[in-house]
Amino acid sequence: MKKSSPDLKESDFHDAGGELVLRRIEPLFYSRFPALSNIAIAALICIAAKDHVPLEYLFGWLLAMGGVSTYRIILNGRFSRSEVSTSDAPMWEHRMFLCAAAQGCIWAAIGLAIAIFPMPIEVLGVVLMAACGMLAGATFTMTGNQKVFRAFVL
Repeated sequence: MKKSSPDLKESDFHDAGGELVLRRIEPLFYSRFPALSNIAIAALICIAAKDHVPLEYLFGWLLAMGGVSTYRIILNGRFSRSEVSTSDAPMWEHRMFLCAAAQGCIWAAIGLAIAIFPMPIEVLGVVLMAACGMLAGATFTMTGNQKVFRAFVL
């Protein structure tokens, strides 16, 4: 006697993959706190480095961080208000990926400031601890989606 097996279609696998992506990205959109903390920590760095880095550089850096963080907050709001289907999950993952990559690049610009502008050791300590703190926070908020986390750490 032959055992009958369920008929699986390609769309069943696609739906399962979309569901997995959706479950993996949902934690990225749970809270606005990570985006707000990017702005707060960036402002702290600007205050600490204001006497050693040109204000134009700091203002541009803070403005870029604020712009990307604001977009991330808007994304969180849109995600929480919408009925996200499994077919939309890759689009939302891509949006958060781009946002994380942009924020990662902006954070990397602080390394450029450290290399270009001489700062006393106490200012360097504040700047480096703040940047490391942001990385530590990202470890807990973004590691559910390795693609997004790696884009931020870039």
